[in-house]
Amino acid sequence: MAGIVSRRWAVIVLIIALGAVSFIVTVAYGILGGPRAVVRLAAPGEVRVEFAQSGGYAIYHEYPRALESRPGEVPENIEGLRVTLRDAAAAEVPLRPATSPRRYAVLDVIGVILYEAEIPRAGAYQFSAEYPAGTAGPSTHLVIKRSYRQQVREALGRGAIVLASFVVLLGAVLFSFSRRKAQGEEVDDEFVL
Repeated sequence: MAGIVSRRWAVIVLIIALGAVSFIVTVAYGILGGPRAVVRLAAPGEVRVEFAQSGGYAIYHEYPRALESRPGEVPENIEGLRVTLRDAAAAEVPLRPATSPRRYAVLDVIGVILYEAEIPRAGAYQFSAEYPAGTAGPSTHLVIKRSYRQQVREALGRGAIVLASFVVLLGAVLFSFSRRKAQGEEVDDEFVL
């Protein structure tokens, strides 16, 4: 069924739809598909880490999925593991024990969060781990990467910027429509669907 629709409403609906889709895509990409800077460390050991951004980071313990007997149970005894993170001036960055259990699984590897850290500024840091049991037997593996919470906050921030730009565009279009109407311009405002 064909109907007559105001071009103004069609443009407004189009801008709102594009804004909503852009917001969703921006947030989803930021959370699920954004670049992942991951640094792995075999403990005992140390590695130099170059953080491109300040903010929240998380340190995970990784182990093979085959070792897990019950979900969430860490199969290795990591007693005696001591992790440190130092800035270029050798000042230690405080590590907080994880407040909530988080884990990830990639192929045959499972990661369980151990610590969270707030990196005060971008730059070089020394990531090290002492693990007495690792000198006598197999080493254990640690990963430091951007905190999931931080990724969500940044993705929502970028999404809000995208959404705000569409709100500004919508405001400009509405202002233009109202100006044209106030000036009494004869505008073909309808089209047939």
